[in-house]
Amino acid sequence: MDNSIINIKHLYKSYGEKKRTISVLQDINLNVREGEFISIIGESGSGKTTLLNIIGTLDKYDAGEVYIDGFLLKNMGDSAKAKFRSQNIGFVFQNYSLIPSLNVLENILLPLNLCKKKRTNEEINELLEDLGIYEKRNDNVNCLSGGEKQRVAIARGLIHLPRIILADEPTGNLDSKNGDEVIKLLREITKKNCTTLLMVTHNERYARCADSCVEIRDGKLYKF
Repeated sequence: MDNSIINIKHLYKSYGEKKRTISVLQDINLNVREGEFISIIGESGSGKTTLLNIIGTLDKYDAGEVYIDGFLLKNMGDSAKAKFRSQNIGFVFQNYSLIPSLNVLENILLPLNLCKKKRTNEEINELLEDLGIYEKRNDNVNCLSGGEKQRVAIARGLIHLPRIILADEPTGNLDSKNGDEVIKLLREITKKNCTTLLMVTHNERYARCADSCVEIRDGKLYKF
């Protein structure tokens, strides 16, 4: 084993059964160092989100080896994966996935309740200030703009100090100005915390903001 936080070897994934099987990922190999920012591009349906879900322990794979922080995922049961995921992985989604009945701060603190981690008020406030949403902390999320909602989603993904952030089209619902700000914030905050960031995007300009970029095409992974 090398010292990569993500180490994927000869990964295969398909959906369906027998004659209706659809191969999504074929012989995927990927190494990601701690603190590295990797962008993943590819056409819709190419398997980008499937790869993120496998890395995030949300989806199983057919063959190969996937090591996350030295742990071989296929040797972990569902409860072990859930615990590992809650402590080590943060998610940022295109549609924000915020809970409308909770205010901004309550949405952000949800991962802490799940993983039993604690952050001081000073640490929480610093994160909100870094993301420019401190003044919005008591607001209902339905009152926020799209850019503000995505900042809340980023804060929620980072609040429990995960080793890895998985961002699936985090700028997909934003205009170019807000999209630029979100990419800048993601890069700055993950670098500050030495958090590994994998981001799926259709935007080639944003993809080039990463330390390196890979493309999934016809089920296979290529350096871009």
